[in-house]
Amino acid sequence: MGEIHIEKYENLIVLRDDKLKGGTKSIFIPRIIEKGKEEYVYASPVEGGFQIALSKNFGERATIFVAKRNKRHKITEEVIKNGAKVVEVPYGYLSNVTSKAKKYVNEKKEKRKLIEWGGSSNKSLITERIKAVIKETGSVDEVWCAVGSGTLVQGIVEGVDKKTKVYGVQVGAEYKGKEYENLKIIKYKRSFNWECKLEVPFQSNANYDRKALEIALKEGKGKVLFWNVY
Repeated sequence: MGEIHIEKYENLIVLRDDKLKGGTKSIFIPRIIEKGKEEYVYASPVEGGFQIALSKNFGERATIFVAKRNKRHKITEEVIKNGAKVVEVPYGYLSNVTSKAKKYVNEKKEKRKLIEWGGSSNKSLITERIKAVIKETGSVDEVWCAVGSGTLVQGIVEGVDKKTKVYGVQVGAEYKGKEYENLKIIKYKRSFNWECKLEVPFQSNANYDRKALEIALKEGKGKVLFWNVY
């Protein structure tokens, strides 16, 4: 489930998953591994964090499909540096990128595995992790996080007391996950590809976590836990 690193920052308690090898999504890696598979394939927005976890843990066994850009995103450069193969897709809407990744996997299905967006089948691991975190911090009034695929925020809600309010800051596609009484989704004011300018003294994804952190710092009330995925 990964080590738990907790630090106080301003008015928040921060779960520093940026200290894990590949952030929060690295806790999914053991469940992704499948006997006989030599290559793990993932379709990702160029700004997405899961590709970092995959590249750091699988290295050259990871193949990441992303949209082709005139100038490579810094995360794409990081993924390549970690040893992963990157396939840049022209006309790269995520639907087209995903389609190309599926076609690539089907060409050699016995050796390649397509990983679901965001590791969405592993929500239970997030639930286990938030329970362990609350054991360390004691009960909290609020939990804040960024929302991408929805796996993280749903896992959090299912692992906390119903009296704990959970705030998910929607930084990209519209949240279409399960509704809960203690969950509030807040839509971020700018697009996903816009990078948040907030400066923080730890690694935090400018397209993702940092946007939620910006709002949590302003609007969080009481004892507040912020989940920094990286």
